[in-house]
Amino acid sequence: MKSYKPSHLQKKIKVKRKAIKRRRFIQSRVFFDIVLAVLLVSLLIYLLFFSRVFKIQSIQISSFAEVSKENILAVVKEEMQARILFFVKKDSFFLISPKNIEQDIANKFPLISKVSVKKGLSGNIFIEAKPRIAQAIWCFATPKISAEEGFGIDNKNCFLADQQRILFSQMTPETPKDNLVFINSELAIKPIFSEACSEDLLERIIETNKVLNDFNLFNSTFTEKSNGFLYVETIDSLSEKGEWNIYFNPKQDLASDMLKLRLLLDKEITPEKRKTLEYIDLRFTKAYYK
Repeated sequence: MKSYKPSHLQKKIKVKRKAIKRRRFIQSRVFFDIVLAVLLVSLLIYLLFFSRVFKIQSIQISSFAEVSKENILAVVKEEMQARILFFVKKDSFFLISPKNIEQDIANKFPLISKVSVKKGLSGNIFIEAKPRIAQAIWCFATPKISAEEGFGIDNKNCFLADQQRILFSQMTPETPKDNLVFINSELAIKPIFSEACSEDLLERIIETNKVLNDFNLFNSTFTEKSNGFLYVETIDSLSEKGEWNIYFNPKQDLASDMLKLRLLLDKEITPEKRKTLEYIDLRFTKAYYK
């Protein structure tokens, strides 16, 4: 015969069973592990993001005169004050990003050629900023009034260019010119902190200058022509006119042109011939001189 229990008794029994299960769960190892895990995660989050234990303790900066340590420090502090998820500052050892700081400093100070940011285990940040080193003086021509006058060089359009071809500082009369390659360009003036020319053209200029220096020919002036050619005005104490020219087509093979130039100066064009030398033309497959 089937037993019957009133509905209110069935409800009490269900509630009691749930309470027993809840009590057993709370007393179980699983519950203990979950609570412990939550506590540990909370403690870890606090230590990493809020505690002073892992905060950035000091910032050490090595820079140069044109870009002060104070200006670089301001950029770093701005990065540290930035927030993640609206409430967590990035001033923690684990949240601060050296790559982001490097990018911010490079964007803010174009006079810096390279910046290195490293984190120390003791909560220190080490920053080293290196200046751009001038390799060339690059002057842009200004068109004259008439076509017959051609182009003229204006000192106001002269800039220092570094090894990466970046125009980074306007040249002044006080600018030291020793050991710098001088280039005139018939192209339109380019904005500061832009590339002065192609990588291939600067390489050709530097390599040509090295070859000429090997033959005691210094202080040559290079001209980037509007027609794409490269002319070199070579100062020569042996020349009756005091100078002679070299003509290049930059589209030709650089190694081949340098070999031709070196062989001509070493074997073909003797010191006696250099007295009346007018030019060396390397724009074609065969080299010519007069």
